[in-house]
Amino acid sequence: MARLSPRAAELVRALQERRSFGAKLFGRRLDPSTLRELEALGEVLVAPLLLPFVFDSERETAERVAGVIRALLAGRVPGAAFELEEASRSVFGYAGIDHSDWFSMTAKDVGRAAALHDPAALVGVATFHSSGYVRHAAVLALDAMPGYLGIPYLLVRLNDWVPPVADAAKRAILRRTGDWASTWVECLPLVTRLGYATRREHVEVIDAVFSTLKRRKNRAVLEAGFASQDRATRRVCYRLAREVSTEDALASVVMRALQSDDQTVRLAAMRDAASRLVGDPLGRVLAQAERDAFAPVRRVALEVGVERFPESAIDRVRRALLDGSAPVRELARYLATKHVPSLDVAALYREQLTAPVDVAAAVTSLAGIAETGGQEDAARVSSLLTHPRAAIRAQAIRALGKLDPETYASVFVASLSDASPRVAHAARSVLEQHPAFLDYATISALVRHGAYPHSRADALRLGSTLGKWASLVFWLEASQTGEAALVETARERIAQWLARANFRYTAPRASEISRLQALLARSEGSLSATTVTHIRGFLHPWSGTP
Repeated sequence: MARLSPRAAELVRALQERRSFGAKLFGRRLDPSTLRELEALGEVLVAPLLLPFVFDSERETAERVAGVIRALLAGRVPGAAFELEEASRSVFGYAGIDHSDWFSMTAKDVGRAAALHDPAALVGVATFHSSGYVRHAAVLALDAMPGYLGIPYLLVRLNDWVPPVADAAKRAILRRTGDWASTWVECLPLVTRLGYATRREHVEVIDAVFSTLKRRKNRAVLEAGFASQDRATRRVCYRLAREVSTEDALASVVMRALQSDDQTVRLAAMRDAASRLVGDPLGRVLAQAERDAFAPVRRVALEVGVERFPESAIDRVRRALLDGSAPVRELARYLATKHVPSLDVAALYREQLTAPVDVAAAVTSLAGIAETGGQEDAARVSSLLTHPRAAIRAQAIRALGKLDPETYASVFVASLSDASPRVAHAARSVLEQHPAFLDYATISALVRHGAYPHSRADALRLGSTLGKWASLVFWLEASQTGEAALVETARERIAQWLARANFRYTAPRASEISRLQALLARSEGSLSATTVTHIRGFLHPWSGTP
């Protein structure tokens, strides 16, 4: 729920101080610095509270207040309409304001606002008043104004609970659906919201707006909507543009959509291109889609490119085999067996590893050889364990974890002490999959004497590989190391252990029981009394101690 900030509420209260006798005769004179600060705060909810000052202030002040209201609403559609509607329906909307002439406004005040210069924003604010008479008067006043300025406020009132207000708004909106396409795109969040309204049906209005936007002359406006900051607007604009585009125009629409920041729009555009475009237009789309940052778009582009342009299949597959996304590489391998059976995929990765073009190519080739190679490739990969770039060392660790983990078990343990957190994390990930490579003494020594904080943190996480009771001993020891980061993580792990302790019935060894009792005896300051009591409760069936 949007609410006034304490500072905005304080400033508004200052403006609402009791008027002097002169102010009652000649109108209020409000402090310009206060108005400037309210404008700078930019809180839309201030606008209704300022509106009454337009009516009872001297001319210069009234114009200044009206300017602040216009500034607060300018460029804020539809967000301002959402905020004002939400606040006007809640007693909490104007927190800190216990009185205001806004609450006692009448329909006559709407007429006074409509008679002012540039009144659309002022009358628009009145459409959020709690009185149905005021809202109805405001809707009629907006309808009487020429052009598009009242559209966002009228859209909100379409779902008004007072039928005359809603009916008047509907008539006003339908009279405006024949033009102003850019305004309708800007207000699409308000239009699409009508589809979820339950108070009354809005199909006629929605269809009228969409019909306007689907006119051929409005295609450029729709395409501009692909870059909207509002997700629903981006997607509706693309859907409408696609629906009305001829085969010749669709290529342009798709190319524009592929420049959107919205992954869903780009993926939909690529699928439309696959189903409706052919020849050179499709080829141009594929050239851009193959470089898309979203892997699903690249996957569709790869499959379509190989199927529809078989003469270039081998080049497309080779490029995709070096893609940074595992799903894209997987599809490329499948397409290679189907369309380019002569291509030796593993040999391609070996070739790339011999002289990688850059770090990205080396990392991708290492991932690829791990997916397609065998134990015989481990030696080639191990030569990169000392590479100066951490990304390559980390990927080499991951590759060896798939190609020949048993041979390089000691390497994984040693890599926990790598100066790069990325490499240490990769080693930890491999070791988590192979707990047999670790023992209590090794990771306990790393926690106590690891060269880097990330090494000690990774070793601490590996405590989960030790088994039920050994891991608890391990984390209790870590909770008493005195290193803040390790202590906090150890406490979290102990809490998780307690939450799952009943999931697996395993008896502790005698050595584990004695070690746990000793650690619990000196746990004051490192663990809460409640945690210690819970651990002793789980230990009691085997220890016999309270």
